[in-house]
Amino acid sequence: EDMNLTTRPIAPTFGAEVSGVDLSRPVDEQTANALRELWRRHSLLLFRGQAIDEKQLVAFSRNFGALEIHLRREFLSLLSKKNS
Repeated sequence: EDMNLTTRPIAPTFGAEVSGVDLSRPVDEQTANALRELWRRHSLLLFRGQAIDEKQLVAFSRNFGALEIHLRREFLSLLSKKNS
């Protein structure tokens, strides 16, 4: 996959807007590595205009490490409640 990531700072010291990636599809290892580095550098990444469902959000989020399930059931999504 051709990586065409572009970034724009959100504020002088914190956050970046990222474009050039479709979060509804799995990202390749090169893109995942680049996104992790951007996250380390900027602490917050903003992806505008992404139309993703919960499963796609979970799959994308796993690129940044293991996910935690909230302890309080009222904060779980309907998808999480089905699987617990």
